[in-house]
Amino acid sequence: GLRDKNGRDFRFSLIYSSGYALYDRLARTLKDQMARVGIEVVPEPYEWSALLQRLKSRNFEANIAAWGGGFLQDPYRLWHSSQIGDAGCNYVGFDNRRADAIIDKIRVTLDENQRNKLFSRLHHILHQQQPYTFLYTRPSLRLVDRRFKNVKIYNLGLKYHQWYVPKDKQSYVKRSK
Repeated sequence: GLRDKNGRDFRFSLIYSSGYALYDRLARTLKDQMARVGIEVVPEPYEWSALLQRLKSRNFEANIAAWGGGFLQDPYRLWHSSQIGDAGCNYVGFDNRRADAIIDKIRVTLDENQRNKLFSRLHHILHQQQPYTFLYTRPSLRLVDRRFKNVKIYNLGLKYHQWYVPKDKQSYVKRSK
């Protein structure tokens, strides 16, 4: 049967971008898996512009989305409570004063080790509060030409500003108009 609390069925709609096979499969999988424990998921695919309008107006119960970018990107638009309104992308309405204070500090901290500690604290809060259910992270692959020197791989990714091409390996292609 369907789970309920005080006579109210455990049912929710799941909006996502139509025409994306991964999202269609994911929605069907979630629907099937949730049904096994008595939860009804109602998949609702939307064309991108309509979906974006639903997200911006916060008119949804659950959604499938993907965020791209690096581990250390500015978390302000996505997680800061000031971004719950029209301007930002805090579509889920995450509002945590400790997280806001950490985000504000991250944005003005130049020391990399200190900033990494702040990010770790923020990620701990996100893990505890779980405003999103993170499903997976795609592995990434970076290709770098052998001409580049001082390319080092760190736990948090690559630092492009450390790279250089020796003078004898540099080339410039002038394009005609």
